[in-house]
Amino acid sequence: ADRVREFTDYLPLDQTLLYSDDGRGILPAMRRPTTGKLSVGPPFADASNDIAKRWATLVWQASQAFWSETNADNLVRIREAGRRANSSFFVIANWGVSASVRELGIRRQLGHDVRRWVRGARWQMLEENRGRGYVAPGLVADFWTPCRVMASYGAEPALLSYHGSDLRQVELGYAEIASAGCGAFVGGESGPEVRSAYRAFFHERAELFEDVKPYSPVGVYYSFDEIQRNNDEHLVIFYAVARALGRSHVPFDVFTRESLIEGTTELPRVLINPAATDLPAPDRWSRDRTKIIMVGRDGESPLEMLASEEIALDDVLGMDFAAMKEAVSGWLHVDLRRPAPLARVVESACGIQLALTDDLAAHAIRLRVFQQPEKRRAIVHVVNYGHAPLVDGADVSGSAQSFPLRVPAACTGIDHRHREVDAVWTEGPDMAQETLAKRRTDDGAIVVDIPPTDVYRVVVITYR
Repeated sequence: ADRVREFTDYLPLDQTLLYSDDGRGILPAMRRPTTGKLSVGPPFADASNDIAKRWATLVWQASQAFWSETNADNLVRIREAGRRANSSFFVIANWGVSASVRELGIRRQLGHDVRRWVRGARWQMLEENRGRGYVAPGLVADFWTPCRVMASYGAEPALLSYHGSDLRQVELGYAEIASAGCGAFVGGESGPEVRSAYRAFFHERAELFEDVKPYSPVGVYYSFDEIQRNNDEHLVIFYAVARALGRSHVPFDVFTRESLIEGTTELPRVLINPAATDLPAPDRWSRDRTKIIMVGRDGESPLEMLASEEIALDDVLGMDFAAMKEAVSGWLHVDLRRPAPLARVVESACGIQLALTDDLAAHAIRLRVFQQPEKRRAIVHVVNYGHAPLVDGADVSGSAQSFPLRVPAACTGIDHRHREVDAVWTEGPDMAQETLAKRRTDDGAIVVDIPPTDVYRVVVITYR
């Protein structure tokens, strides 16, 4: 705040200047160049001077903090004014597009900040300009990770995606938000029968979604501060890591600086740091014996840990739906059905097998695991992204096959190393409960065979 006051005393905030790394020099704030990374600089900042750049970054961050705090104050005022007339009044703040560097880069220049906004608007809208679905074998575009980012800050995502009237997108949207364990899908007027089916399922089977916490032996670190520092590498690698773990069927969740510092979040066995420079609370790592894997910058090269398409997909996610489909149409030859090299490194660091399946038939499936310790249950959400191909001509004919599911090896709070699996069943919208037979493999793992899944099902595992 002191830096903001010092800066704005010298130059009005609406006259803030930007300089760009592409050599265009100083520009008025409202004339953002279309290329290059942007920073706020003091008047007549020399872009070639490292000290000036550091000062510019500090002012940029402080200015954005000031702006986002002002937005948060206004959200609180709006909410409180509404509640004077109706005690149930609440605010939904429109965050905008989340899952691409280009679009998020715009938001970081507009005072957007989930952390600050949440005190005035627990619900925040992810207004995404594309759909979700199948791109190539093993590669899907999803909004599960942005939803978990919101949840990690204590917010509830209201997911609105522009996908036209494609009913498959509507069905997959409801399935995806169910698997995120938070928020709501804004499906509009399309597919009223689908909406009714999922609403009935959420209402009648509310116990499957209440008092749950993620099963996260692996964590992926996310820092909005890094994004405001123009560290675009962090965001690109963050989403690529999430895609790699997803296709490898390794359970994970998002961890933020705030959740780590406050100490309210149980630490994972392995924490992946995707090119961030502000990883906090190192004393907790040794105490809780969490191992850290660095990807990018001073750590492992992302090119060695991730598939190039998992990184390159970010380039097209900021496009509109039609442009994205055209951009990825040349990826039909891509085959990412096998686990990512990163998954092997994570399992080695963790010391146990984490992958919930290694069957190639599950390449379009994403498995999201939550747990209910008091009920001694694990809840596995099975989502088939092959239901909605994003690329014309993509072969998704085998995406709904049966596959073996390995029961999670060490659910926190459900120490079933000393417990026996009691029962396993599956259910879903318009799907009656079905008991699943369990079997033990030669290596001692408990496995159940998951029936073919068209879009979505829940698998419930109970322990004695």
